[in-house]
Amino acid sequence: MDQKSIKELELLHELSKSEHINQRHLSNKLGMAAGLVNLYMRRLARKGYIKIGGIKPRRLKYLITPRGVAEKTRLTYEFALISYKYFKSATDDIKNKLKHLEQSGERNVVVYGTGELAELCLLLMEEFDINIVAVVDDDFEAPRFQEHPVVPRIVLRNLRFDKVLVAQLDGHEEIAALLAEVGVGAEKLCWLLDA
Repeated sequence: MDQKSIKELELLHELSKSEHINQRHLSNKLGMAAGLVNLYMRRLARKGYIKIGGIKPRRLKYLITPRGVAEKTRLTYEFALISYKYFKSATDDIKNKLKHLEQSGERNVVVYGTGELAELCLLLMEEFDINIVAVVDDDFEAPRFQEHPVVPRIVLRNLRFDKVLVAQLDGHEEIAALLAEVGVGAEKLCWLLDA
């Protein structure tokens, strides 16, 4: 699914909620430039997915057509299918890495991150004989994440662990540099998902 299709899906989704939405609202809600919203709205109208009505240019109404509803449904299905395939692939990759750690005896781990990937990792770890020493996140404000203590990265100097499971989707070079500053070398890092 390309970026254009994703933007069309987002716009159709917002338009299906209410016909009293203006381009400024769409621009703010979707984080798109107003001119780009205008371009997409005209494209959706040309394709017959929406009708644009109204008397004044600043008081236009956008009505999603039956053809637009069908396209929104198709795009939603396509997006869901792609998301499921990605999720399944990511889950399998993480399970394989956890299995390798368990088999190699590297069972005391630190999870770096507190986002969705970290949540998935902690959930999948329940299937393995792996001990979570701590969760590391310098910006997380709660003392615990999924029942595990959250500590700043500097604490890694005082913890005993075999690997740091990096649960971040991007910024790998920066994360490696930050961890190196506290004495965690590349040999101790396990990237849950490759960049």
